[in-house]
Amino acid sequence: DGAGNCYIYASATGSGDGSSWTNAYTGFGSGAGLVNPASMGRGVTYWIANGNYGAQNFTTPDSGTLTVTIEGAIPTSHGPATDWSDSYAGKAIFGGGETGVFSDYWVFEGQTRGTDWQSGYTIMFDLNGISGKSGVITNRNSSGNAFSNLFFDNVEVRGSNMNMTFNSGSSSNCSTYCDGGFYTGSPTNNLYVGHSWIHDVGDTQFQSNINSVNNSNGSNWIIEYDYISRDHTGDQADGAHSEAFSSTVQNMVVRYNYFQDIISSGVITDASGSGPQVGPWYVYGNIVFWTDNAVMTSNSTASGLGDGFVSFFGGTLLGDNYIVNNTIANIGVQPHCSEGGVACQMFFLYASGSGSGTWTIENNLVWNAHGSCVYNGGASWTITA
Repeated sequence: DGAGNCYIYASATGSGDGSSWTNAYTGFGSGAGLVNPASMGRGVTYWIANGNYGAQNFTTPDSGTLTVTIEGAIPTSHGPATDWSDSYAGKAIFGGGETGVFSDYWVFEGQTRGTDWQSGYTIMFDLNGISGKSGVITNRNSSGNAFSNLFFDNVEVRGSNMNMTFNSGSSSNCSTYCDGGFYTGSPTNNLYVGHSWIHDVGDTQFQSNINSVNNSNGSNWIIEYDYISRDHTGDQADGAHSEAFSSTVQNMVVRYNYFQDIISSGVITDASGSGPQVGPWYVYGNIVFWTDNAVMTSNSTASGLGDGFVSFFGGTLLGDNYIVNNTIANIGVQPHCSEGGVACQMFFLYASGSGSGTWTIENNLVWNAHGSCVYNGGASWTITA
């Protein structure tokens, strides 16, 4: 529109130049009436209305620190164009496959959600019913290039709820991590995910593996005020491993989130036993709970958590780490929670690895569990509980 705004509406019938709601782009691509995700305007806000927009790869090159902003339009905030209609409000869906972000400085802002934190989103990344994919939003680069300054606020991310099908630890639908929420396979710095719903994944809501660049997967993550529900929803053996977080990130804050019905290995874990440099982590103010019928698969041994709330399976721990002021309620059946002869219903921390880091565990509440403990599997860290 000449003032830093473009408009996207799947049902627009005008010229398709993006200058107003009437003349909005009708989607993404390289053809007439479409906006190309490889050459979007830096410093521009793209207001997006309801419609189905397909899976996209956002690759617009950097221009200093200028962002590309994709903003869900709502009746009270939809850009300065005067031809808005409230009928344009609703959900913009990126679905039918993976959506990738492969450059820096992107903002996805949905603006609103319902009071239940599970409704009312205007931007959705949807893998529902798509088989054999590796994530709803992927930041993956085989060359190890780092990406930074990615901001997701008020968005919904839904997995397929079907892909990750394991039997006796062997996959039948994919050969690597698949059906996740956010997958970062290369270093990702300054990632923010807030006020969002990430749910019904067959594997892990946040998966970030080590890489050959710096033996970590980035730093400075803030994950806050999210509703994170139902991982590992395929029929899997415990050995398949699934968590809400499987992360080798440094300087990570996980706060004020709901975690509902997270099963298998743990809620927040490192992603490798081969010595990645991980931490410090700040885990506080979260509510972790299981429904009364928390057995969500036909394999009853997959219910509950094998290795607790926060688990390190062999990382090199950095800095001062905290598990503080969390509530953990009504943990499901957990017949396999026993390590080193220590049997308990809820591990606050499963510790195994090296490094000079410390853990402080305090002011947490565990309700309706048979017991809770910290298990130190030979780690050299200082743990104060």
